[in-house]
Amino acid sequence: MSDKKKLERKLKEKLDNDVALGKVEDVYDDYVYLISVCPDNTAYYGELLRCIYATYQYTDLDKWDKLLHKAIDLSQKARIYTKSDKERSSFYMHEYEFIVELIRFDGNYSIQYGDELLMSLLDNVILNDSENSLAIREKGNLYQANGEYKKAEAEYERAMKIEEDDSLLYNMALNKELAENKEEAIQTYQKLYEVSDSFVIKQVALESLIRIYKKAEDMNKVKYYEDLLSEIEE
Repeated sequence: MSDKKKLERKLKEKLDNDVALGKVEDVYDDYVYLISVCPDNTAYYGELLRCIYATYQYTDLDKWDKLLHKAIDLSQKARIYTKSDKERSSFYMHEYEFIVELIRFDGNYSIQYGDELLMSLLDNVILNDSENSLAIREKGNLYQANGEYKKAEAEYERAMKIEEDDSLLYNMALNKELAENKEEAIQTYQKLYEVSDSFVIKQVALESLIRIYKKAEDMNKVKYYEDLLSEIEE
């Protein structure tokens, strides 16, 4: 066994022990060391990125800022060593998610990491994994946030062909509402109410219908959906 393999085994043993003891910050350091020893092992990058997500609740805000930047750098570095398109796609997605988290942490970063970069990362996710419905949905969300409702709808419809779920159907309904396509918004919210098994989603769908009909001053419909809402809340 080579010296490198011996060192890797020793580090992994320490890592397993730190994980068992719940030493989160030590686990982070273990992965950093493992990557320095085995820079071409992308599994360690992925595990370290998951560790950074987990570390959030244990760290102060200043350190979280640094960890987010570290995660972005790791996501970029890992792509150099990826061996498949799907794996490469996952690290583009990691970078996107950490940048979004960084902007959420401090809105000033939206100047450095603008929508153009975020859209480019999502395009690369999809280029390497055309079935990544989450990335397609996120593109829709970016278009929607910028008031580009037709483009958003196209992305949501594309995502629906891959994987249909309640949250995506809600995105579509909200997008139609924001685009002031009242009738289609109503139909989509009604469908969401009918097909969802979730009380919370049903509640959101009914509250959205009430909002639309209040705006239209159709008080009969408002009362109808308010009564439905009362029934499911009982």
